[in-house]
Amino acid sequence: MRYAPDIMNDVKDFLLAQDSTYGEEAIALLCEDCVEYLVLWDAAFAAVHVDNPDQAACDKAQLYIDLAMFKHRQLKFRVTPKTHGMEKHVVSQMLRMKILSKLIEHWVEHYHQIGSRYDLKWINQSNELKRAVIRARREFTASHPEVLKRKEIIMESLRKRKTPDATVAAAVERKRIKTELRAKYVDAAITRQEADLALLLSL
Repeated sequence: MRYAPDIMNDVKDFLLAQDSTYGEEAIALLCEDCVEYLVLWDAAFAAVHVDNPDQAACDKAQLYIDLAMFKHRQLKFRVTPKTHGMEKHVVSQMLRMKILSKLIEHWVEHYHQIGSRYDLKWINQSNELKRAVIRARREFTASHPEVLKRKEIIMESLRKRKTPDATVAAAVERKRIKTELRAKYVDAAITRQEADLALLLSL
């Protein structure tokens, strides 16, 4: 969510240009709330994507998820099965399975992408059976030991190539920006919740 502030700033400008019953201050506040919401979820997902997490990593993930869900409810969004699963079950599975980061729904999304490529490739083949047979043959060929061996030789030669310094530097800079943005919004959310709790206790 590196670009969340820029995107929501464009959304704010668009909304301000419309005839709306909301005032400028309300629109600005809503857009900032959306930026915070997106970045908090980004931080939560990043915290979940940890290989072999220990108790400290799990505690951090639960804190970030709780902050995101607090904002979720504050914005009056519906709690879906996915958000409920994130809030109540993901961290316990992180502790129990240790490889949860490899099992999240990326494989489903990846399969959707592969499936959509197949659909486009054989869009003119109306017979579903023929389409399935063609795909099965292609996948069988791709899994043949000799084919896999040749692919590994190619991949190994690619791995030996040095990544350009500019590419590495750009990746490092993108990661730094995302990490600082997450930290900014997480710290602000924690501070605000602590202030709200202190206010309640003082009443």
